[in-house]
Amino acid sequence: MSKIVALDKPGKRVLLMGNEAIARGAIEAGIHYATSYPGTPSSEIMGTLCKVAKELEFHAEWSTNEKVAFEGAAAASFAGLRAITSMKNVGLNWASDMLLTINLSGSNGGLVIISADDPGGHSSTNEQDNRVYGKFAEVPTMEPSSQQEAKDMVKFAFELSELVKLPVLIRGTTRLTHSRGDVVLGEIEKIRRKPKFEGPFSSFPSSPGKHNVLHEKVEKAKEILEKSEFNTYEGNGDEEFIIITSGTGYSYTKEVFATLGLEKVGILKLGTLFPLPEDLIKKHLSHAKKVLFVEEVDPYLEDDIRSIAVDLEKDKIPDKFYGKKTGHIPSVHELTPDIILNAIAKIEGIEYQARDPEYVSKTKKGLQIVPPRTLTLCPGCPHRASFYAVKMAIRKNKSGFCTGDIGCYTLGVLPPFKINSTVHCMGAGVGLGVGFGQIEDLENGPVIAFAGDGTFYHACVPAIINAVYNQSPAKIMVLDNMITAMTGLQPHPGTGKTAVGDLTTEIKIEDICKGVGVKDIRIIDPFNVKEAIKVIYDAMNTPELTVIISRHMCTLEETKLKKMRGERFKEFQVDLDKCTGCKICTEQFSCPALVWLEDEEKVKIDDILCVGCAVCADVCPYRAIGEVVY
Repeated sequence: MSKIVALDKPGKRVLLMGNEAIARGAIEAGIHYATSYPGTPSSEIMGTLCKVAKELEFHAEWSTNEKVAFEGAAAASFAGLRAITSMKNVGLNWASDMLLTINLSGSNGGLVIISADDPGGHSSTNEQDNRVYGKFAEVPTMEPSSQQEAKDMVKFAFELSELVKLPVLIRGTTRLTHSRGDVVLGEIEKIRRKPKFEGPFSSFPSSPGKHNVLHEKVEKAKEILEKSEFNTYEGNGDEEFIIITSGTGYSYTKEVFATLGLEKVGILKLGTLFPLPEDLIKKHLSHAKKVLFVEEVDPYLEDDIRSIAVDLEKDKIPDKFYGKKTGHIPSVHELTPDIILNAIAKIEGIEYQARDPEYVSKTKKGLQIVPPRTLTLCPGCPHRASFYAVKMAIRKNKSGFCTGDIGCYTLGVLPPFKINSTVHCMGAGVGLGVGFGQIEDLENGPVIAFAGDGTFYHACVPAIINAVYNQSPAKIMVLDNMITAMTGLQPHPGTGKTAVGDLTTEIKIEDICKGVGVKDIRIIDPFNVKEAIKVIYDAMNTPELTVIISRHMCTLEETKLKKMRGERFKEFQVDLDKCTGCKICTEQFSCPALVWLEDEEKVKIDDILCVGCAVCADVCPYRAIGEVVY
C-alpha cells in the first residue's frame, strides 16, 4: 500500500482506506513534516506516511505523546513548512493546550490536525465529538464523507491554513478511517521551501491581545468556506423537507434515499463545520418546512443551525426541526442506515418494514448455538501472566487492588481476571495509584498501579516524579512488552527504533525511574510465574515507593522474530491421565489456546493457537501440561 500512496500518477483510480486517503492528501500537498502518537482509529495515517517518508523526503515520527507531536508540527509550521499531526479523539485532549494557544499566535506554513473520532467507543474510553474543539479554539474545522473527499479535503486544508494563518482541524470517524473506497489520485506537489524562523520578535508568541486578530482570521475563513466545494445541496432548491448532514451521516442518508426512492427531499451536505457557511444554510432553510439533522455524535449542527434559523424572516423559518433533540436521531453511538430510515419514515408517515418481522427472533435462536465470545488477550500474551501473578499475590496478601490504564492491559477489567478497578486515560492508572498510596489506613490496600510501556513514556513520568517528590508509597507495575502493541506494533522510545526504521537511543524504563529518584526498582519476567508472585507479594509489603517492571516481548512481535530466524516453537500437550478437570488453566488463567473438552471434562491444547510460552505448565497444579519432546 505504501507504493500506491506514493504514486505520482494523477488520474489513477485506487482503493484506499480512509486513513490512507488522508495520508495521500498530505503527500499531494507536499508535506515536509508529519507527527503522530498511535491510537485507534488514527494509527494508519502515520503508519502509511512513515513508510514513504524517506522516498518522498519528509520528516515522519511517532512522537512520545500527542502534545509533543502537535508542538513538533507547529515548529515546522512556524518555520514556513507544511506539517500534519494526527491522533485519535482523546489524543486531542492532550494536545489541547497547544491548540488553544496556537489559535492566537497563528501558524505560518500549512498546519493540519487530524482527529480520528470513535463514535460508539469501539477502541476508546469515551466517544467524544471533537467538532466542538474547532469551535472552542475558533479554528477552521472540516469533516469528509468519503475516502475521496478525505484526500481532497486534506490537500485543501493546507492551502486554507496558509491563507488564514491558522491550523485546520479535520474530523474523521471510525467508519470513514477504517473503511475503503475508490480514490482518484491527484498531482503530488513538489514544494521545496527553505525553513526560516524569524525569532522571538516574530508574530508567534500567543497573547490574549490577539483575540481580535483571531476573529478577523475566522471571518476570512468564513468568506472562503462559504463557497467551498465540500458543501453541496442535492435537490431542486425548493424542497419543503430537507436533511442537513455531514461525514458518514451523508453516506448513510444517500443509502436510505436509494432504498426508499425518496423524491422532493433535499440534502444539504456540510463539509465545513466551523465557521459554518451561513448564507448557504439560510438559503435552504428559507424554502424548508421540515428539517432533519443527521450527524454523529453530538447535536453540533442541530444546535448551531437552529441558532442561525432565528435570524431568518419569520415566514421563512422552518416549521419543525427534527434530530437528536426530538429523539429521531440517537444522541449516542454510531449512526446506521436503519436509524435514518426509521427517522424519515416516522416524519413522513411512511410505512416501511426494513426486515422480515421474524428476522430478529430467528437470529436470537441461531445465536443460542454460537459460543459466547469476549475480548481477550492473545495466546502467550505476557500481560496474562502478569495479571495471574498479581492476582495470586493479592490472594496471598488477602488484600489489595489495582488501578488500570489504556492499552492491551485494559482487558484486565474483563473475566477471568477482573483486576483493573479503574480505567480512564493515559497515565491515570499511575496517577490514581500514587494518590491512593497517600491515603493512610486504606482498608483494602495496598494498591498496584498498572502502566504499559508505551503509556509509561507517554504520560506516567510526571506521576512517578510526583510520587518520589511527595513520598507516596505506591506500587507501580510497568507491563513492558517492548512495543506499542494494541495500536499496531509501533515503536516507542524503549525499542531503539524510529518510525522510519532508523536505529536510535534505547531509553530504558528503569533508567528513567532511577533518574527521577525511585530507589526500589525490580525487574521480573512474568513467564517465571513463581518468582513473579514472590516479587509482587514482597513489594506489596514494602513501605516505600516501588516500581516493578514486568518485561517480556509481545507475543505477536516475538512470534514474528522467531519465524524470521527460523526458530522452532515449543510444543506442549496435556497428559489426560493427570488432568483432573479443575479448570484452573481455562477459567483462572484463560489462555485461548487451552480448550475445554466437554465430553471428557478435560483440557487440550490447540496447536494452531499455542505459541509455546509454557506459562500454563507452571499454572497447572497437577503438572498435567508438559513440553512435547521429539
